[in-house]
Order: sequence, then C-alpha cells, then structure tokens
Amino acid sequence: MGKFTPKEESLMATLMPRVKYSVPKFQREYAWKDEKVDAFWDDVIRNYEKAKLDPGNPDNQYYLGGMVILNDPEISEKLILVDGQQRMATTTILLCVVRDLLIQISSDPESSDELKNIANTNKSKVENYIQIENADGTLNDYKLELNERNKNFFRRLVLTPGEPSAKIISHTVTANASEKNIFSCYELLYTKIKEYIEEIPELKIPQLLLELINLTLEWVSIISITVKKEEDAFDIFETLNQRGQKLAIGDLVKNILLKNTSTAKRDHIDNNWGDMMGNLGDDPNIDRFLRYSWFSRNFFKNGKLIKNDLFKQIKLNINDERKVEHYVDELLEDSEVFQAIMNPSNFLDVWNHDKEILRNLTALNDLDALYVIPAIITAHRMYKTDYSTLKEIIRLILNYFFRFKVIGSGHASEVESTMVELCQNLSGFDDKDNPHTYTINEIKEKLQSKVEPDPIFKKQFSDISIKKSSIAKYILKEIEEVLARKRNEELEPVKDLTLEHIIPKNYSSWQPFFDKKVIKNPETLIDRLGNLTILTKKMNSTIRDSAFEVKLEKAYTESLLELNIQTVCIEDEWTDTVIADRQLKFADKALEIWKF
Repeated sequence: MGKFTPKEESLMATLMPRVKYSVPKFQREYAWKDEKVDAFWDDVIRNYEKAKLDPGNPDNQYYLGGMVILNDPEISEKLILVDGQQRMATTTILLCVVRDLLIQISSDPESSDELKNIANTNKSKVENYIQIENADGTLNDYKLELNERNKNFFRRLVLTPGEPSAKIISHTVTANASEKNIFSCYELLYTKIKEYIEEIPELKIPQLLLELINLTLEWVSIISITVKKEEDAFDIFETLNQRGQKLAIGDLVKNILLKNTSTAKRDHIDNNWGDMMGNLGDDPNIDRFLRYSWFSRNFFKNGKLIKNDLFKQIKLNINDERKVEHYVDELLEDSEVFQAIMNPSNFLDVWNHDKEILRNLTALNDLDALYVIPAIITAHRMYKTDYSTLKEIIRLILNYFFRFKVIGSGHASEVESTMVELCQNLSGFDDKDNPHTYTINEIKEKLQSKVEPDPIFKKQFSDISIKKSSIAKYILKEIEEVLARKRNEELEPVKDLTLEHIIPKNYSSWQPFFDKKVIKNPETLIDRLGNLTILTKKMNSTIRDSAFEVKLEKAYTESLLELNIQTVCIEDEWTDTVIADRQLKFADKALEIWKF
C-alpha cells in the first residue's frame, strides 16, 4: 500500500466516528456561491428520491468528490482537511439546517407532545454527524472546524443549535465575503428544505428530515487520501491543480508560501494574506491581483505571462522563508494601492486629495482599463511623495489607453505588454534591463510612440460608435468641460447623469414625428458619438422617445450644459449630416483633450 492510496467510503462512514476535521491555513475561505449550493441541493434531493424509491439499488450511489486528509499526531490530534473543505462544509451546513428545523418543531408551542418527542429524538440522531459528545451526552466538540478566518463565524451561525429564523434575522450583517457565503448557504438550504416539506403532513416531517439525512449520507460517497506527513499534504494539494482540479492560482500560491515557511512564521504569513484579501474587497479576483502585482515588480518581455506560468514563476523565485516574508509584505502593500485605484474616492489620502488624480483614476475605471493597473501600482510606489510627477504619469497612461484601446480598438495583450514595459522603466530599467532613470518626457515619448498620430486619431474619433454608457458619458463629459472652459459641477458625479440618444434606440416610434427629412438606416446612427448627449435623469425621463422638436423644447434648451447649448440647440432638424458634422467637431476637441 502506497502513501497516497485512495479509499472510497460513504459520508456516513466519514462523519460517524468521534473524529474532528480541521481546515488548514493554506486552504481558502468558504467560497461556494448560491449557484453551487443550488447544484448541491439538486443532487442531494434527486439522489434521496432515487434511494427512497429503491433503497437497495447500488446505482443510487452518488460521488461527491475527493478529500485529502493529513493525519500526523505530531502536528495535531485533529485530522487536517487538506482538500474537500467546500463540500464538507456545505454538507455540515445541510445537517445543521435539518437539526435546527427539528429544534424549531420541538420548540413550537403549537406542536403536539408526540410531534415534539419525535423531533427531539431525530434531532439527537442528526447531531451524531455534527458533534462529538462526552460520555454523559454533553457537547465535547464539533466535527468540523474551518480555517482561522471562518471558524468562529461558522461555529456561531451554523454549528451552534438554534431556530433557523432567529439565526437568519441575527446574522443579516456579516464582516467579509466568505462569511456572507456561509450565511447565504445556510439561508438557501433552509429555504429549499422548507419548500420541499411544505405539502408534507406535520406529523411526518421529523421522520422525513431524518430520512433525508440518512439516505443522503448513506449513498453519497467520497474518495479520500490520507497522508502522514505535512510535506506530502502540501505536495498533493499542489498536484491536484496539475491533474485537472480547478483550483485558483491564489490557493496554490498561498500553499507554496506556507510550504516554504517554518511553522513559527506561518501566523504572520496567514495574517498578512488575510489582510490582503480584505483589501481586495467582497468578491476578490485574487488571480488577477497576483498577476498585476507580479508585473509591477517583475518584468517579462512583451508582458506575456499566462495563468499557469504565474504560479510557476512564483514557485521558482519565492523559494525560501526570507523571500516568502518579503513577498507577502509586498502583496499587502500592493493590495492597499490596488483598492485605492479601484475605489479612488474612498482613499483620498492615498492620492493626496488631488482632484485631477482622482478624476483620471475614476475615468480609467469607467473605461474598464484594468490592464493599466500594474503601471499605476509601480508609479505610486516610485512617486508616492512626488504627486506632481505621479499625476502626470497617470494622465499619460489614461491618454495612451483612451487613444490606443478605446478609440483605436487596440488589442488588450498589446496594452498589457506596454504596461509591463512601463513598470520596468518606472522602476529604473530600460527594455534590456540596464539601469536607467527615465524622465517624464521619456515616459511621454514612449507612450506617444504606441498610439496613432493625431490625423489618424481624429479620423478614428470622427467615425466611432460607442455602445457602452459609461464610456460615452466619460467622453461627453470631457468635451463639455472643454466647451464650457471650466470644470462643470453639474457633471459631478457623472453617474447621476444619463446618456441620451437623440435618435432614440426605439427609432421606429420616433421617425413618424420627423417630418422634415426622412433618415435612411437610422439604426446605423444611434450609437454614433455625434448622436449622443447627456442630460439629468429628470430631463431624460420627460422626453423619452419624443421627436427632435419636442426634445429640443422640453430638455435640450433647458439644459445648462454647453454640450447641448452649442451643439444641439443650434439645429432645427436632426439628420445624418448633422450627426457627422457634430462628431467631427468633437474630434477636433478630442485632439485637445487627449493630447501628449
């Protein structure tokens, strides 16, 4: 028998012994969203109904997944659940929901004594799968312990007995994304079971709930691998990814960092990792952040680093305890800047309350310019005490992205390559890795060389159609401020203004009102920039799909925006020629706005 010999067993066999499973530090927090819990419930109920109809049929068996368990008494008296915690946690939540429903029945004043007795008896049977009891029947411990960041919440909300409705009411506010996932799973399974038993006679419900659990645990199987050494557990977790398991790169990176760290240092690594995840928000894309942070500090030619290569590079380069500590500290620092880029208005101190920096970062978010993030992280690291230079670098990055990607429709991979080169240059190296301190003019010349010259940019701008509202509003806002020769407070924040299609999307109802000139193929003009403007929500809701003359009277002439006063109100009809001429005027302004 080898050290990685698999064993197949039912969930009942897994959960019946007086054994505690504990999730290690390198495992991610509870991550199942509603769709995965939905699928789990569908599998459970479908399998239960099959087993109920034909109890002895081996075809009832349902494979839930694999588990990897570390059993090393020198490390812990508990079994360490290296892989499989998402499935085990969800199964435990299901058990606890059923137990809590039985508590609800037994504590209901309207329940008969007979119903209460059955519910209490069945509750005790379900608890055999959830907790470990002392000889006198009192609680010793629960059979599943999640990792450090989830275990207290999981114990309080899920493992501790209580009425489901009371739990749901008292835990509507949770601290982090994984706790929200736990809470949502509990609430969803409670709702599903309540719906399932809705038509069942009251006296039969306790027995049905127990039967649901017993048949599920009896016929749902797992395949487990138990290892005796911690290094084997780290290795097999990593190997799962190489054999087709869809593990996030973040899971693998955390695994390799803890593997290369002594036990004494792991709390520091785990705490910094947890703080980093907190900085990334409720629904973090950890793989993307790790990639951007790596680009910001480690330079690859052409910016080509595919997903699996990221883990390989980290594994190759962060290979001892000193490097691990340094890398995790860097990740924490970069995550603080990352969140300030994604939500600039919430982190004014990071940007020295500079209005132009905040405006340009907000614009980059409106433009979905994620690929420029590594360069901005680098720029902040190098110039965080020189806000004048930092402001100019961010402006140049915005202008490059706008001209190359938004108007020029350049490929995202080319943006990424350019930004990696910029990270290298901002960090003090030329494209051949030679030390070189770049001036702001050199940065400007480099980015300018990546975009089309002004005549081509003007032609691209005069022809473009913009379908995405946030991008169109950003462009029109910038044009408005050039026309008005000032920063217009009516435009702040842009999200409170609405995009108006002068020829509306519902052009078929608009055309009959237009009695001066019939427009051929109006659908080709709807998203042209020359056909777009911005209005307050109130004005826009007033005119909807009205004829141009009506819109002119009720909205455009009432607007305070020069965009409407100078380029719409001067027209007495709205035609394809007017739209083309208006957009050409905008193109002239674009040369002034997005200049190098």
